[in-house]
Amino acid sequence: MVEKQSSRHQWVLLAAEASIGSTLRGGATVPRYMIDTLRMANLASVERFSAAEHQRIAAAMIMAQVRANDMTAALELADAVRESRLSTAPVSAEAVPDFLALEAALSEAAIAGGLSTTALEHAVRLADYASVHGDPLWTQRAHGLLAAAAAFGGEHRLAEEHLDAMRALALAQGWDTGRAEYMEAVAESLIAFTHFDKSRMDGLLPRVEALNELDASARSLADMVKLLCHVLHGRMHQAMTQASLLAMGKSQPFTPRLIRDYAVAVQAFLLILRGDPLRAQGVLRGLESSENHFLCTGTLQASAALQLQDYRGVLTGTSDCLQLRTAHNLWTLPQVLLRRAIANLRLGNKQTALHEFGDAVHLLRLSASGPALLTTPAGELKFLLTEVEQHAPWLAAEAALLRQQAEGVLQAATPALVLPVLSERERLVATMLRSASPLPQIARELHVAPSTVKSQVLAVYRKLKVNSREEAVELLERSGFYES
Repeated sequence: MVEKQSSRHQWVLLAAEASIGSTLRGGATVPRYMIDTLRMANLASVERFSAAEHQRIAAAMIMAQVRANDMTAALELADAVRESRLSTAPVSAEAVPDFLALEAALSEAAIAGGLSTTALEHAVRLADYASVHGDPLWTQRAHGLLAAAAAFGGEHRLAEEHLDAMRALALAQGWDTGRAEYMEAVAESLIAFTHFDKSRMDGLLPRVEALNELDASARSLADMVKLLCHVLHGRMHQAMTQASLLAMGKSQPFTPRLIRDYAVAVQAFLLILRGDPLRAQGVLRGLESSENHFLCTGTLQASAALQLQDYRGVLTGTSDCLQLRTAHNLWTLPQVLLRRAIANLRLGNKQTALHEFGDAVHLLRLSASGPALLTTPAGELKFLLTEVEQHAPWLAAEAALLRQQAEGVLQAATPALVLPVLSERERLVATMLRSASPLPQIARELHVAPSTVKSQVLAVYRKLKVNSREEAVELLERSGFYES
C-alpha cells in the first residue's frame, strides 16, 4: 500500500515537472492524462514532499485547472495557495525554480480570470527572482506575463516595455523569433487591436500559427488573432463566423473562458458596427464584465444605446463602471466616460459631460491605450467634440486629436431603423404582442386590468407610429427587438 501510494505521488511529481516545463520556451505540450492527474490531486495529498516540491506541484495543479478551463477551481486553488505557507519566498538557491513556477502559475491564473492587478503583482515577484536566478527562460516567461497583465489592465506603455524586453532577450539568446510566446501573443494582439494596427496584427498571425504547431493549446488564441485580423481589415462576414465558432468553443475542447467571452463581445461589437444595436444588446444579455472590466459590457451596451438615442440607457448601463472607477481597466474606462459625456450633453448635463470628457482624455494620455472611438456613432462624436471646442477651449487640443483619430477607425453604420425608447412595461407588452394571445389574456398574465393593457398597447402603437398589432410586430421584428 505504501509502495502504491509512493508510486502515485511520483506520478504527480512527474506530471508537475512536465507541466511547468511546457510553459517555458521550447517546452513540449503536456499530455491530457497528466493534466487530469494534476486535477485529481489535492494540496493535502502532497504534504509528504519537500517544501520546494510542494510549490512545484501546487503550481502545476493551478495550471492544470487553467488548461482545463475550470477557472472557478483554478482561482479557488490560487487563493488557498496564497493563504498557505506555500507562498513564502525560497530559502535556498535550489528552491528558487519551484518558487518561480508557483508565482508564474498564480499570475497566469489571475490573467485567465481577468484579474490584471493580481497578475501584475505575481509577475513582478517572478521577474525579481528570475533576474537574481539568472535563468533566461524564466526571465522571458516573466516578461510575457508582465506584458499580458499590463495589456489586460490597459497599461499599454508598460506592456510595450516588456514586449521590447522579450524581443531583446530572444535576440541575445539566439532564439527563433518566427513564433510568438503565448503571453507575448496575448499582449501584442490586445495592443494591435486597440490601436487599430493592421500591419502589426498581420505580422503577429503567422507567429501565433507557428506557436500553435508546437503547442495545440494555442489553437483558440490563433483563431482569436485571425478573428481580429478580419475585423481590422473590414471582413465582417468572416469575422462574425469566426467569432461564432470561438464563442461556441469549436476551436479546441477547452477554449479558455476569457477567449470565449471576448468572442461574444466581438459579436456584439460587429453588430453595432453594422447598425444592429438591438441584436447587439441581445448578444450581450448574460455576458458579465470581467472583474476589472477589461471585458466591459457597459462600453458595448452604451454604444448600442447611443445608436438607439437612448441616452438614459447609456448612463444606467455604465453605472457599474463608475462604482468600480479606481479599479476599472484603463483602456475601457475612457470609452465609458466618452459615451457618458455624449449622453449627459444630450440630456442637458453640460458640466458633468465636460468633466467626464476631461477625465477620459487624461486617462488616454496616461495609459497610451489607443483610440477609444470604435462603435461611437459618428454624429454623436461630432456633436460631443463641437460642444467641447465651444464650451471648454482648454480641452480643444484633445478634441482635435480625437477628431483626427476618428478618421482612422471603423465607423458604426447608422441603424436602418431606430426604435423610440419604450418604458419597461411597454417593452414587456410589445414582447407579448408577438404571441397569439388576445389582450384580455395578456392582461390576466400580467395581473392588470384589460383597460391598462389596452392603454399600454396604444402607447406602443403611438410611439412606433403604427395603427395595428400586425404592423407593430412587423416593425419590431425588422428592428431586431425580439432578439434583444
